[in-house]
Amino acid sequence: MAQNPSSSKTLAALIAIIIAVGAIVAIYWFMGNDTGAPGNAAAPATNVGVATGDVQVGATPYHLTDMNGQALTQDSFPGKYKV
Repeated sequence: MAQNPSSSKTLAALIAIIIAVGAIVAIYWFMGNDTGAPGNAAAPATNVGVATGDVQVGATPYHLTDMNGQALTQDSFPGKYKV
């Protein structure tokens, strides 16, 4: 049974499109998909050890305000884990 040349071209085009979309998805995935809000450029991590890659947790003091307007610092919750 002979195959229709038109259907062969259609099948080849479909396969090419699937490969192209797969390549785009792979590039996006491996390049690091930043899903942050638009306009919010990711700031470089300043508390990461350069030589060893160890993260220095709690190395930077912070000052925040809660929903009631109260000040929060690293000393606000003594003995508690902070994230």
